[in-house]
Amino acid sequence: MDSDVHEGKNGWLFLTGALVTLYGCNSTSLPDAKLRQWVSVIETRAARLEQMGIQYVHMPAPEKLTIYDNELNAPVADWRLSPALRLGELLQRSPYAHVWLDIIPALHAARDDRQLYGKTDSHWNPEGAFLGYKLLCERIGLNPDLDMLSRKHVDYHAVFDLGAKLDPPLGEWFKFYDFTKNATRYYRNSITQYLEGLTGTPATFGGSHVAFKNRNPAVADKKILIFGDSFSSQGVESLTAMLAETAREVEFI
Repeated sequence: MDSDVHEGKNGWLFLTGALVTLYGCNSTSLPDAKLRQWVSVIETRAARLEQMGIQYVHMPAPEKLTIYDNELNAPVADWRLSPALRLGELLQRSPYAHVWLDIIPALHAARDDRQLYGKTDSHWNPEGAFLGYKLLCERIGLNPDLDMLSRKHVDYHAVFDLGAKLDPPLGEWFKFYDFTKNATRYYRNSITQYLEGLTGTPATFGGSHVAFKNRNPAVADKKILIFGDSFSSQGVESLTAMLAETAREVEFI
């Protein structure tokens, strides 16, 4: 097994390696001093957007280690010292604490009722993304589509990032949704075109830029700009597409 993977209970795999060095106030990789610099960045950004009349929400997507610590076979890391929780705590002393959206308690509360992350993947699954979507909608004043997960999906078996590190590789069944019923993705940049044209797993997801438009008169007349990662996705299967079904315009960078 790859040294960067921890084999937990009940078939759960966890990314470890360099990631676990980020957990802890005295972490040499990410000490609190570095997180305080992030607080300054968030404050500067929030102040600028406030002056422009733009609502800003900072919602980190938690690592699986932080949510499914109950499925670890060893004390790999203390989830209470995760980068997101430490940054959130530091930001509470700021006048811009209100921009922080902590979804960890809600994910913890729901983890025993339904699976929120792939067992062999480092990302959340559609159920996890849907929970994040509902909390984000509540924060920005949108009415979430509570029937989002009842839309058509395809069940397929695939090898994901953590399962690919095993010998032999280990796959699992997954639900693939296309959440775009009313929204249309009308733009994708050249990087997105290249990444989506690959037949294998891309080496990086960075640099993607896509835009959605929704002409359904029932959606909120808002534009959302997401500075996201693979948890949000530039595609039609996760958080970005859910928001595109809920607001007039959505862009992902």
